[in-house]
Amino acid sequence: MLSKWFGIMGGLGTTTSFFPQVLKSLRSSSIEEGVSPLMLIIHFCGVSSWVVYGLLQGEPILVVTNSIAAVLVSIIGVRYACLCRHKPPTISGGSDSGLEEV
Repeated sequence: MLSKWFGIMGGLGTTTSFFPQVLKSLRSSSIEEGVSPLMLIIHFCGVSSWVVYGLLQGEPILVVTNSIAAVLVSIIGVRYACLCRHKPPTISGGSDSGLEEV
């Protein structure tokens, strides 16, 4: 019984840790700062694997908490993709622009 409580507390802790990032991404018009797309992909794969493992082991705590985490990571990922796709391109001048002067 004690191990179940640790499982619940661990699942709640890791799942709710994404709520502040989701809220920040929904309130902000600039999400690309501080958000790594690679981290989102890796984390999504990880929590998805835990969902499958929980299903195979018959552990509803793993399934529920990691499913919620997968949804939260997906929200951030979709928001990131939408904001980056609709961001107008910028042209920087100066010698560090990557263009050679003639």
